[in-house]
Amino acid sequence: MDIQKTLNMKGLVEALVIASREPVSPERIGELLDVEKQEVEDIISGLNKEYEESGRGFRLRFIAGGYQYYTLPEFHEYIKPFLGEPKTRLSASALEVLAVIALKQPVTRSEIERVRGVNSLHSLHRLVGLGLVNIVGRKKGTGSPFIYTLSDKFYQRFGLKGADDLPTMEELEEIFRQEYGDMED
Repeated sequence: MDIQKTLNMKGLVEALVIASREPVSPERIGELLDVEKQEVEDIISGLNKEYEESGRGFRLRFIAGGYQYYTLPEFHEYIKPFLGEPKTRLSASALEVLAVIALKQPVTRSEIERVRGVNSLHSLHRLVGLGLVNIVGRKKGTGSPFIYTLSDKFYQRFGLKGADDLPTMEELEEIFRQEYGDMED
């Protein structure tokens, strides 16, 4: 590939990612630019290297199945006042429901409530309404309850690439043991 085409491809990749409201998959970028996924990933890697070498305050990051620009954490204290307070706050019960879904997905409402010990309908409706949780189908059997999973928007909002970035139950238990020691029920 000649230098001019490489420069144009870099600019096109940047433009596509900037123009998108959602993370853009390398496959989609490749499809739009008629190049292979590996070439897209190489271009993004090169762009990130350029951004780092020039001291830019942002990078391209693979998150929720695609690439998106993000600002570096060291600039957070300056950016936060500029953006103001987040518009959506999640209640403790909504966060608990998210945690159960993250650990047990795909999961039904009754399974969530069995773990939490309380009704979770309101929190589930709110999380689905916010787009943080998806209904992905119905479980076969009595009542055919909805099946819930975390959404791409959840992974994006919490800065995760996908389900593989979530800690396992064993990892959480180890973190808990390190933080609080062995506790009895």
